[in-house]
Amino acid sequence: MNRLYRLLAFGYFPKELPPIFSTRTFARHTHSQPDIERLAGNRWQRSSPYLLQQKPHYRRRLDIVCPQAILGQASIISSHYDDIRTFFTNHPGNCSRPAFNRKAKFQRAVRPFAIGRGYTQRKLELRSRFPIILKLDIKNYYRSIYTHSIPWAIHGKGYAKIHIREDNLGNKLDRAVQYGQDGQTIGIPTGPDTSFIISEIILSRIVDELISNERIKQDRFIRYYDDIEYGCEDEGETHKVLAAFEDALGDFELEINPEKVEIFSGPSAIESAWLYRLRDIQKKEGIKANEITEIFSFLAELAQRYPNDHVFRYFLRKMRTSVVDESAWDAYQRILLSLFQENRGNAREVFDQLSYYKAIGWRLNRKALKEALDRKVHNQLTRAATSELSWAVYGYMKFDININKELAEMVLHRGDCPSRVLVTKIIFDRGLALKSSINSIIRSWGDDVLNSTEWLLAYEALVNKWHNRYTSINLPENHELVEHLRDNEISFIDSTIMDRIALPQIFKKCSTVGEREVDENEFDLMDFLGNEDDDVEDETTEDDDDVDNVSYDD
Repeated sequence: MNRLYRLLAFGYFPKELPPIFSTRTFARHTHSQPDIERLAGNRWQRSSPYLLQQKPHYRRRLDIVCPQAILGQASIISSHYDDIRTFFTNHPGNCSRPAFNRKAKFQRAVRPFAIGRGYTQRKLELRSRFPIILKLDIKNYYRSIYTHSIPWAIHGKGYAKIHIREDNLGNKLDRAVQYGQDGQTIGIPTGPDTSFIISEIILSRIVDELISNERIKQDRFIRYYDDIEYGCEDEGETHKVLAAFEDALGDFELEINPEKVEIFSGPSAIESAWLYRLRDIQKKEGIKANEITEIFSFLAELAQRYPNDHVFRYFLRKMRTSVVDESAWDAYQRILLSLFQENRGNAREVFDQLSYYKAIGWRLNRKALKEALDRKVHNQLTRAATSELSWAVYGYMKFDININKELAEMVLHRGDCPSRVLVTKIIFDRGLALKSSINSIIRSWGDDVLNSTEWLLAYEALVNKWHNRYTSINLPENHELVEHLRDNEISFIDSTIMDRIALPQIFKKCSTVGEREVDENEFDLMDFLGNEDDDVEDETTEDDDDVDNVSYDD
């Protein structure tokens, strides 16, 4: 298995981007190059920020890392992975130790070993053995990681501090991460699988040191990413364990999040209570309008009661196994569009539902869909643009909805980088009279734009020739990789993905139109859900990955 290819093809861009963004062609043309270190270079670059809307008033920053930086990080990790994997100890409580997927049809390059029911069972076991549970997590974990702590974790802090100029694995990774974030040593990018692996190296080292120093016991903790639970005999022990974690994290310049520390005894919830109630929704064909309206009212009540959970998203995923009656289709469309308006990141699931029904020949209410997309874009442009904006622009493309010229120009000037890339493609594909505005933007860029936060838009403008002959995009000093990609016409946009759909089985039975066969190597729009048939490298897991077992924690 080529780990470098998988990291670049399935573990590069944040999975929360609209699926039209793809790095598979990039991976095919770079992973086997003979001089990857030269292509990666050693120049400081900046990633494009992508603000993920998860709650109405909460935005989580993700990073679209420059290709040179991700190539350097992925190359180091893949070539040294046999050494790196030794840091991921097989303690039963290490539930998020990384494992490469042998298949990546529906998944990322790397996944946590234990998810879904497997993780739940481990928590239940801990509660059955100990009267008191201590819960904690790390404050702003990815954003707080000190890059110099990477060699501390790999080689030991004492050794790493003495050998700061040695060309060892830890120092190579330290530098590679810095190259991708303008030389900054605080934080690692959020989104790529390389960061997941790096973060697990550090936390595994911290836990191992606590165990070896006998400050915690290896059979008493559960760790999933930076969420930790520990079983204690009495309250006095909880304070000792909490202090131990504070000390160990402090040695790596990390802090416990004081707002997330909990100490509880007796029976306690393992999952949100509403999950149990929604699991009662049975797989069904021919759901009537009154039924779907009643279900929606019930969901709205649950969402108000649990505002920090993704109630509607879970419902939409459950609806992949049910079909409403055709007489209820208009009402269900309205429900879907109302969920799209909610700023909770439901766009992917809403678009999937619309696609399924369109695929079986049911008519979309294009007028209502356009109104919803227009309203979403307007609302996003009145504040800081989030992931909701790029998904709305993607909606115009996916469902072939016209976007007003004035609205497109507003996105072009005020949107985030992914939404500006998509709207620029729309402008050229549909012949909107806004090419002069695009050329004006290009002329405003400096010589180093391909190393800046605008890199994705600048690169796509370069490779797709989104500029006239009087306007040029200058290449930076570290131009080797950009030239290689440009000369091979490698784009990070794959429009063919919009036509691909893996129709759920229950919809196939209802189909009135010919379904396009999906190649086994194509992405499914639900790639983040996982597939229970996919194996992980050198390991097997008893955990199921069905829709009921997706984690809804932030």
